[in-house]
Amino acid sequence: VSMAAASLKGEADPETMQGVAMSMFTGILGDPKAGIDIFEKADMPPLTLGFKVSDDDMREQLAAIIAGFLSQALEAGEEAPFVEIKEARSGVELTGITVDGKRAADLADEDTRQEMSQVFGGRAEVDRFMGAVAKKKIHVATGVKGDHVLIYLGGSLEGFQLVEEPADSLVANEEMNFLSNYADKDIRMLAFGEEEAFDKMTSEGEAFASMALGLKAGLAETEVFGDTRDVQTLLGHVAKVDQQLFGMMDYSRSGMVGFIENGFKIESHGGSNLPSIDTKTPHSFSALGDMEDVLLFSNSRSNPEFTGKLAEMIDSLGEASYLMARRVAELEVDDGDFEEFQEGFAMFEQLAAKDLAEIWQAISVDWAQGTDDEGALVIDTKGTMPKIPEVPGVIIEKGRIPRITYVTPVKDAAKLTQSWTRIEKAVTNILKTVKEQGGPEIPMQELIESEKDGVKSFFYPIPTTTNNARPIVAMTEKNFYLSTSQTAVAEMKAKLEAGGGPLRMGAYSRVNFTVAKELAEFWVKLAKENADALFENDFQKDDFMENLPMIEKFIAAFGEMKDMTAHSRKEDGESRMSLHFNMK
Repeated sequence: VSMAAASLKGEADPETMQGVAMSMFTGILGDPKAGIDIFEKADMPPLTLGFKVSDDDMREQLAAIIAGFLSQALEAGEEAPFVEIKEARSGVELTGITVDGKRAADLADEDTRQEMSQVFGGRAEVDRFMGAVAKKKIHVATGVKGDHVLIYLGGSLEGFQLVEEPADSLVANEEMNFLSNYADKDIRMLAFGEEEAFDKMTSEGEAFASMALGLKAGLAETEVFGDTRDVQTLLGHVAKVDQQLFGMMDYSRSGMVGFIENGFKIESHGGSNLPSIDTKTPHSFSALGDMEDVLLFSNSRSNPEFTGKLAEMIDSLGEASYLMARRVAELEVDDGDFEEFQEGFAMFEQLAAKDLAEIWQAISVDWAQGTDDEGALVIDTKGTMPKIPEVPGVIIEKGRIPRITYVTPVKDAAKLTQSWTRIEKAVTNILKTVKEQGGPEIPMQELIESEKDGVKSFFYPIPTTTNNARPIVAMTEKNFYLSTSQTAVAEMKAKLEAGGGPLRMGAYSRVNFTVAKELAEFWVKLAKENADALFENDFQKDDFMENLPMIEKFIAAFGEMKDMTAHSRKEDGESRMSLHFNMK
């Protein structure tokens, strides 16, 4: 805000702009005084990484590379804030560096501290911050223990602790009891985080709050943009809702284990409480994932309280951005680029602003109220080619393409109808205004409505489309569909009416690599058998045939993976996530 105001008032000399740039940085970060409070209390928790390297030579090389990389910092000179680590701990010879906060603080001379005053709001805050820096240390070290290359990062070397007996190790921690479920597995990865650590890391979590409050404070201090109290109110609301969203998030201890079983599986226990997901209500679309030739299936239920607040924050942020842009466009500035911006914004206001806002309200309010909190995305490979001119006939006749369908339950059919009516009217107004302003005449196409077997379908007539390759909106008594295929909607309706499907809750996704491989192989075969019709000249044909062995080899390698599934849910009150890379 300060930078923009200075520029508009003609005060944009380099030194001033440097200062206001730092002020803008402060606004984005939020309250610097509160930031100092957090920094003073913060300490780098100990983190130890271990990599098992069975080959002696490779292990020695890897350890030397890591140690050499760390030692490069020591070549920065005596005044640099780096001190060499070379000591033995827990039977490991550690080498590395300490980033010394006192040395780092001493590098900030009087001029630097004076410039920093513009960020921290005063010299006292700068001195307090640098005093906190001087008390901090970060240690980065590496060493070898048996077959493992170790890397340690922490605020104190005391945090590097290895034990000889399992009873004294982290595995004996009561919160690691989830590991008992995997005692007979071929474990290759283990991660663990204590609840206290997560609380410290997430206690000040936010997305836009600090930025919004910083901008709000900046606007309150300048009169260049006129009366911005409405914008400030919206920014304050953004910060409030942002904090409410993060207030819904909670964390418990987190454990994650990876093991080899039918490929590779990752299972996590605890961590986030999954506030954005409804983990209690069963899915009603799970059967759709069992249909033939499904390439991607994703099904989840959202938490309406969380998504409602998220939509509320986005709405306020968007309105604040628009109002601020309008304030700026009303200023009188003698600058060519600024005048172009004013002209573009004036055209936007005249042609589409009101109608685009109407479309957004139709989607964010009417459509959201008309549909339920579950949704499923289904992509299969049973689509046929639209009849596009100049595409070879064999491709039109035999080609296969993905069909994409999104389905969600109908909660209020009248709201959905109202949503579409508002959208259609707004689009018609935009096209009419464009014509009145000298643009091309683009008549709003007549919406075709049909009903068959309990499915109401709505689509615009496009000459090249077919029933299996036509963008449509469809609605049954229970569900609302957005699809690229009228045929797909009919098939999904029949599948849902037949019932069945596994019982699931939370969020589930599956990518079927076998189906993807089959589609790739189909198109390669089609291209090989119809090369003369498909390629425009011999050069293109020869190039394809020359690269064909590499293409086929890549597809064959890709086929080693069957599918990938991911499932987030709760079991016995604990957040769970399962990720499975299923191999042949």
